[in-house]
Amino acid sequence: MPRPASPAFETARFRRGGAYELVVYDRLPDEEKSAFGELLADPGFYGVLRPVDGSGRTYRAANRETALLLLTLGEPGTLPFFARGSDSADGIAALVYDGVLEVEHDGRFLTGPEAAPVLSDARRAPAGHPLTRLSHDALRLAAAAGGGRPDELASLLYDFNRLPVPREWAVRLPDREAVLAWLGYPAGSAPRRRLEAGWEVGDGGERSRGWIYFTGRRRGGRPAGASYKLYVSPAVEQLPRAVEAVAAVLEGRSQATFKTGADAAGLFRPDKLVAYFADLDALLAAARALEERLDGVAAHGVPFTAPIDDTGLLSWGADPPASERPLSWHGPESWRTWLAGRLGSALAQAAGGDPDAACSFALDRLAREGVDVDRWIPAAGLFRAA
Repeated sequence: MPRPASPAFETARFRRGGAYELVVYDRLPDEEKSAFGELLADPGFYGVLRPVDGSGRTYRAANRETALLLLTLGEPGTLPFFARGSDSADGIAALVYDGVLEVEHDGRFLTGPEAAPVLSDARRAPAGHPLTRLSHDALRLAAAAGGGRPDELASLLYDFNRLPVPREWAVRLPDREAVLAWLGYPAGSAPRRRLEAGWEVGDGGERSRGWIYFTGRRRGGRPAGASYKLYVSPAVEQLPRAVEAVAAVLEGRSQATFKTGADAAGLFRPDKLVAYFADLDALLAAARALEERLDGVAAHGVPFTAPIDDTGLLSWGADPPASERPLSWHGPESWRTWLAGRLGSALAQAAGGDPDAACSFALDRLAREGVDVDRWIPAAGLFRAA
């Protein structure tokens, strides 16, 4: 994990940044109180960091420790005693990267991407694995695009390695029944009856119309809390073999669930086949069994996921649990949307500069949150339920 570049980090002067104003909760206008009121249940809650006009940033909740730090650094100075030490380094660096704090260097106070050379001496590992190369290629493409909004850059990152859908495939596989028939399970057939004896086949509800869900009949439902996801990413022509293998390996396991795309567009995305697990050990055990069954299957490859095998056919991630959403009106995020959103925001901050420097800044910003950005795995404490 990247650390501050030198001992000067602790002796440098910092000051409160100009991108936000700190407002205690009870001095917010009524509409803002309504938006953040549920955070009053947190005993450490202080108020919000409100973006100044024209900054293009979003509101941030502020706890009492952050508020005390900002009030202390209203006048430039070294970090106060309670904010020093290696345990605080990532959090301080993240505040500088996000414009909440500024750090002095060569007579200037820096924030955002400009501060990266002061705060980090990160050295990225060589991009040896196919999935590592894919992830780095996605970052370089988004950084070179430059000037996009954070959500546009996040979409570009998330969709990287999605293949165009040939017209004949779009005509052949327009919906879930056509996909099931192509997979070898046409309605009313003996293979379909055997499949449905062990699996409930459904559409996942209103939020998941683009997927076909297979839920084990032994104990239905996806695992509660933080879901570990096993990505099985074969070339589309070999998806029937992969689905058959996943169903065979997972059948009979408690809370077994997997999904695949419900039309041609869903099958040409890299994350076309995903299985859910309550813990990482169970996921890796299933992956070992699948690696044997899928020997020789060509890989498509899912960027921003942790490799399991040598080819990129099998990889994993951990969805943030609901407990990680500080406000109930924040929608759920998957592992890859969580990553893409943060990387997209960082690249937008660094827009207009050198693309390689923008990539380095985005990677270090994400590493400060607890992601191993060489292997794309979450640190043990990143998600409380993970």
